[in-house]
Amino acid sequence: MRQVRVKQGDGKLGTYGGGGYVANLGSSKGQALELMDQLVENGWLDRDTRAIFVEFNSYNPNTNYFSHISYLLESPAIGALLPQSRVESFQLYIRLSGMNVFLVACEILYIIIIIVFMVREVMQFRNSKGNYWKDPLNYIELAVIVLSWAALAMYLMKEIIGRLVLSDLAKNKDKYMNFKLFAYYEELQWDVIGFIVFMADVKFLRILRFNHHVVHFARTLKHAAPSLVSFGVMFSVLFMAFTSSGYFLFSKEMSDFKTVISVMESLYSMLIGKFDVHQMEETDRILGPVYFATFMVVIYIVIVNIFLGILESSYKEVTLMMVQQRDDSKIFACFTEKMTQYLHLTKTEKKETLQYMDNYDSLNQRLDSLDRLLTDECRAILNNRDKERASDSKMRKLDFLTKLQIHQSEG
Repeated sequence: MRQVRVKQGDGKLGTYGGGGYVANLGSSKGQALELMDQLVENGWLDRDTRAIFVEFNSYNPNTNYFSHISYLLESPAIGALLPQSRVESFQLYIRLSGMNVFLVACEILYIIIIIVFMVREVMQFRNSKGNYWKDPLNYIELAVIVLSWAALAMYLMKEIIGRLVLSDLAKNKDKYMNFKLFAYYEELQWDVIGFIVFMADVKFLRILRFNHHVVHFARTLKHAAPSLVSFGVMFSVLFMAFTSSGYFLFSKEMSDFKTVISVMESLYSMLIGKFDVHQMEETDRILGPVYFATFMVVIYIVIVNIFLGILESSYKEVTLMMVQQRDDSKIFACFTEKMTQYLHLTKTEKKETLQYMDNYDSLNQRLDSLDRLLTDECRAILNNRDKERASDSKMRKLDFLTKLQIHQSEG
C-alpha cells in the first residue's frame, strides 16, 4: 500500500482529494482476493472512511479501444454506501488502415482550412479600418479559429500522454497504468469540438439571412431585446427564489435536490414537462404539492405567457415595418425557383412570344411594301389636315353669321 496525494474525483456527497491510500490488487483474481482479505483483517476500512475508489482498465483489440472503468462508493454519516460508476473509452493509438486513413486526411485538410481562415481574417481586419469588431459574425469566426487551435493542442497533449503510458506499460505489463489524465484530455477535446460544431452551425445564419422567415425572426428578437432583458431579470429572480426554496425543502430527502445545480436542472425539467410530483408529496405531504402547484402556475403559466406576449407584439410591429423596407428574401426565392427549374422539380409554363414572319421573297417586294405603307400614311395625314381645315372654315362662317345677326338687331 502507498499513500496518494492527488485528486481522485467528484462524488454525490463531495469532492475527494489527497490523503488517501492505494492498494494494488495485482493482475490475477487470486492475488486480488488474497490482498482484500489482508485489508479486511487489518481494518483498512473503518468509520473514518468516506469514499472508496475501484479502478481498472480493459482493452478490446477488435475495436482498438481502451476503457478506463472507475467505481466510487461513498459512505455518509448514516453508514450506508452510495455507488457511482463511470466508463471512459478511447483510442491510445490509431491504425493507419481503412477508414482511419480518410480521417487523418480530413484532419490535415481541416488544419489547412483553419490556416486559410486565419489569413483571411487578418486581411479583413486590416482592410476594415476599425469596423471589424462591429460585425457579430466576426466574433464567431475568431471563436472557431481559437477553439480549433485549442482542440489541436489538446490532441497533441493526449498523444504525448498516450505514448508515455504505452512505453511504461511495455516495460512493466503487471503495473497498473492510470489512464484518467488521458481520458480527461479526451473528454475535454470532444467538448471543444462540440463548441466548434455549434459555432460552425451558427455561421450558416450568414447564408440564411436571405430567407424571409429567418430575417423576420431575427428582426423580431432584435426589436424585442429591451423587453426581453427586463423579462429575463424578472424570470431569473423568480427562478432563483424557487431554486433556493426547493433546496431547503427537499435536499435532505430527494436526490434531485441535493445541490443548487441539481435543483436548477430539476426545475428546468419541470418546465419541459418532466417531473415527479409523487416523490415531492412523499417528502412533504403539504409543502410538496403546494411548491409544485405554485411553480407551475407562476413560472409555467404566467411567466411563459408573458414571454410569448412580448414576442407576439414585436412580431406584429416588425411585420408592419418590413412592408416598407427592401426585401432581400427575394434573392433566396429566386435562387430556389431557379434550382427547382434546373432539377425539373416543377413544371414551367411556356410563354407565348411574338415572332416576325417575313413572307416576302425578294428585296423589291419589301421596297414596294414599304412604299405603299408610307404612301398610305401620308394620305391619311393629308386627309386629316383637310378635315381640320374644313371644320375651321365652317366655324368661321358660323361666327360671321352670328356677328351679322347681332349687328342687324342693333340697327
